[in-house]
Amino acid sequence: MFPFLSKGHTIPLLHLAAALSSRNILTTLITTPANLPFCRDYLSSKAPAVTVDLFAIPFPCHPDLPAGVESTDSLPTFSLLPTFIKATNSLHDPFLRILRRLLLSPTPPLCLISDYFLGWTLRISSRFGLPRLVFHGSSTFSISLIKSLWPNIPTVSTDDDTFPIVGAPPTLRLTMTDVPEFVRQVVNPLDPLTQSMKSNEEMDVGSWGVIVNSFAELEPSAYVKLLESFYEPVAGGRAWLVGPLNLLTGTKPVDSDCIRWLDRQPVGSVVYVAFGTQADVSDEQLDELAHGKAECALPCVQQNPEQSLRTKTAPRHRPGRSPDRPRTIRPNSIVLDGSQNYFPADIFYSANRPGRSPRSAWTMLTENHLEQIWANSGADSQLIVPGRSQIVLDDPGADSDITARTLAVVDKNSGGVR
Repeated sequence: MFPFLSKGHTIPLLHLAAALSSRNILTTLITTPANLPFCRDYLSSKAPAVTVDLFAIPFPCHPDLPAGVESTDSLPTFSLLPTFIKATNSLHDPFLRILRRLLLSPTPPLCLISDYFLGWTLRISSRFGLPRLVFHGSSTFSISLIKSLWPNIPTVSTDDDTFPIVGAPPTLRLTMTDVPEFVRQVVNPLDPLTQSMKSNEEMDVGSWGVIVNSFAELEPSAYVKLLESFYEPVAGGRAWLVGPLNLLTGTKPVDSDCIRWLDRQPVGSVVYVAFGTQADVSDEQLDELAHGKAECALPCVQQNPEQSLRTKTAPRHRPGRSPDRPRTIRPNSIVLDGSQNYFPADIFYSANRPGRSPRSAWTMLTENHLEQIWANSGADSQLIVPGRSQIVLDDPGADSDITARTLAVVDKNSGGVR
């Protein structure tokens, strides 16, 4: 396995590697030196213990990247993502050497599972006759629509005009504001992210199949079939829905102040706020969440990327409003239980969340607007906060009511409160 060097892409494949290992399948995962401790610690948290061979290959020096940055969550700005993706192309030769070594071992690999952003691995695996399966971090709904849109960007008069998607059910109609920016820019040869994605897209459809961190009951069958149609020319088309990957293996018990605090809370009483590993939530936005938490009058646990825990400041006090911040935890450090009642999150984290708690979602990155449409098509209620990363306006108090509603609206069928 070779995950993209991003926590949101690496963690699911760590789950998959652990699950395969627990079923007595020899598994090797390739990463870089700076990511090796994270992978090792993550795998060591599994119960029962699993054995996954870890190989580290050197990450290349790049003049436009800060020294020591080997994962997207360490980038100082998201604008460096295209540069980072391009830098991973230089992993080609070290990966080739590792693969040769594995193929000559007594237990050669049966296949390669590599991330969508590492499209160049297809050329290497094909060279040795090794089937390559591509891993996508999104839903079949979003992946299939993006693939359909690449060669079929519509011409519309305004961004609010609706249009159908080639191959999708006729009931689905999108607007240009729903289409990810990197897809809209496909005709722009100067856009670095789009051109990088376009190259990976061409390699992607040459893969033997696709692995998706989802499950059949969640994914509309029409979009699974649409996704598989893009892989048919190579291997007959196959999408393996193997998720939720985080449920395939157990986790060692965690003893922490947060767990003990959760154990003391009544069932269905705690708001759990999570933003995954990549979302950059500003101090002002966390401030709004803190005051929204106070207004909704529910206990709150907030999960932030680790760098956010170190840098975010205390919320500003406002007359008549509690300045208390939700209690914070590190990602993946707790297992949710019956005390969890409501789940505000970034949109994809929300759509693939554990449990069945009602949730709201906040569209922030890449295909989030498509995930929003997918989430809204579900049977349970949720509140979607639009606007990508902008929920706090110039006036510090302007969006406080939105934030309070985001935290306080609870599915009417779950017996929650408004």
